[in-house]
Amino acid sequence: PSLEFALLDQDMTYLNHLNLNWETRHAEARRWLIIHDYALPSGYNHQLVNLAIEIPTAYPEAQLDMFFVYPALTLKDGRGISQTENRKDILGNTYQRWSRHLHGKTRWNPLTDSVITHLAVVEESFLREVGQ
Repeated sequence: PSLEFALLDQDMTYLNHLNLNWETRHAEARRWLIIHDYALPSGYNHQLVNLAIEIPTAYPEAQLDMFFVYPALTLKDGRGISQTENRKDILGNTYQRWSRHLHGKTRWNPLTDSVITHLAVVEESFLREVGQ
């Protein structure tokens, strides 16, 4: 994997503990954490995707927001998924943007939130769409 910038130590430890195939890359003045072959719950048109999370230069003071998947997902029955219509070219692949945000009582807290907590948002989003 290519590590073009460092994440927080706790993030790297967590990603490695999960035995994920990940890298950090620069693309068009943005910083990306890309997790390859991220496993999805059943109910999608793909079992594995590349998951991209933009890591702002001011992270963790600046919050992580949304996530991107390649290839694009639909539900297994062919239905689309709300708030995933936008696309973003990242390192030559067209990723589907999932517009999911922390809000209300779950606002970003730079003292406690990290890639770890953002991945919980990602996982919850994937499960919710397939009714799990």
